[in-house]
Amino acid sequence: MPGCGALNAAKILGETAGITRFRTKSAYARHNGTAPLPVWSGNRKRHRLARTGNRQLNAALHRIAITQAHYHPAARAYLQRRKEAGNTSTEAIRALRRRLSDVVYRALPNDAHSLTDQSSLQRAA
Repeated sequence: MPGCGALNAAKILGETAGITRFRTKSAYARHNGTAPLPVWSGNRKRHRLARTGNRQLNAALHRIAITQAHYHPAARAYLQRRKEAGNTSTEAIRALRRRLSDVVYRALPNDAHSLTDQSSLQRAA
């Protein structure tokens, strides 16, 4: 994943402690603190950052989001679309973090499956 170095990847793997614990991407987002909370102020409906969840995991996702916001063209385009839709910069970054949480949720089972295949091959040899 663009913007994710070895230390961030290790932090995500360690703090997640097994992706199979989570039934859905929404449950994973709730765990890492990227699930949006609805907030109403007057007639404006918006979402804000949840104060709950694993802050270490959320910080790792935030570092990836900030790196992508600077260097990854797809992330920059996504942030621009969010800002044009009326989001502030903070809200757009929060939305990007949630999107990254979904990407991590989809990627971790594939990595776990390939690791089990490799360890079973090593035991057989």
